Amino acid sequence: MLTGTIAGLGCIAVLCLGGCDADDPFGLNDETNSVSGLTLVPDAVTLSLQATNVIRFVASDGTAPYTWTLSNPSLGTLYTASNNTAFYQSATNAGVNLVTVNDADNNTATATVTQQ
Repeated sequence: MLTGTIAGLGCIAVLCLGGCDADDPFGLNDETNSVSGLTLVPDAVTLSLQATNVIRFVASDGTAPYTWTLSNPSLGTLYTASNNTAFYQSATNAGVNLVTVNDADNNTATATVTQQ
């Protein structure tokens, strides 16, 4: 588990969900959902509704700047931490949310967040 702070959120803990190890806690070596070279890691996560979860998403192999969007803001909030990194904080609602990143060349990568 990694801990840190995000402005406005205070202290957070990021828990690696399934298949993670100490050398790759965010699954950066996993396959990613990519179009035209732009990648987004992780490409899919499943979260429990029993707690507020914070997940880190990292975009790479695209052309900066990156633009981040969320398909359903009622299920969670997306905080841009840097140009290529965003944190998703889940609400306690069930459903599927899509985290999408676009680069300057209009390439797109999308990750699926399932909350159950």
